[in-house]
Order: sequence, then C-alpha cells, then structure tokens
Amino acid sequence: MTIRLRARLFQSASLLLLLFLMAGCGATRPTGRWIANSDVLKTFRSGTILPHHTYYYTGSPVQPDAIIAIDDSFHLRTKVWSKVKITRELLDRWMFWAKTDLSLTCPYKAGVILTPDGRQAGVWFSRFTFNTIRTPQPGVIEVYLPFSPGNTNCGRYNYHDQR
Repeated sequence: MTIRLRARLFQSASLLLLLFLMAGCGATRPTGRWIANSDVLKTFRSGTILPHHTYYYTGSPVQPDAIIAIDDSFHLRTKVWSKVKITRELLDRWMFWAKTDLSLTCPYKAGVILTPDGRQAGVWFSRFTFNTIRTPQPGVIEVYLPFSPGNTNCGRYNYHDQR
C-alpha cells in the first residue's frame, strides 16, 4: 500500500468519524423551557393553589428547594421530585420559609414550565433558575433537578465537599 493510498484512507476514515460524531450530537431530544414569570411568583406568594395541577417538591418537606405544579394532562416521570397533597396551609408554610430567606445572591423566583413544542406543562418556584425539561413521549414530562449558574449552590448542601 502506497503512502498516498494510506493518506487517502486516513482522510476518509477521519471524515467518516467526524460525520458520525456530528450526527450523534445532533440526535439529542429537544428540551422544553423553565422560564421566570413574575405573575407565577405572585400566584405562589398569595398561596393560590392551581386547579387541575399536581404538586411536587424537592429537598426538605419543611423548606423545599423547589416546588412544581404539573398540569394533570401530563404525567411526571421522576426520580427526584416527591408528590405532595397540597393544601393552602402547606403552601402558606412553604411561602413563610421562603420569605424568611433574605439571600441576595439566590432570591426565590417562579415561572412556567414549557414543553419543547411550547405548551405550558406547569409552573415552578425555586431559588434555582435553570433546568432541563424533556417530553420523551406524548403526555409524559421529565423535569430534572433545577440548578443555579456558576459556583452558587443557593443553600443546597454540597455533597462533593464530604471527605
């Protein structure tokens, strides 16, 4: 085999590998959105319970890290959210704890949860302002654990610091 033929085979193999990798990266599932909305914040702060929504929390049941309310037309597939039978008293207690948190770097916010096709699947309340939302099949939604940008942990216990 000549040097020219080996170079040509190497170039072809490299191009094929590059195309394969690009196709793999482009094949990811579309994600929904977790968007801040001041009207939703007012709804949570007022203790309003949304009809036809199921509530979930993550973190402590006394002072949750985040709360979501998913429209009953969706099924939440999760390993991180705990379902809760919401009452006005419970929501008021959660909002009391949120009001006592005076963090300047991680204030509580709220917003809407949108599916990849733009439909509103629910609402959220949290100090964590970023999330990944997926709909693996029609009527099923996955809401990942919310997070904050950079090095802020917004009070969430950092398990990586344990030795």
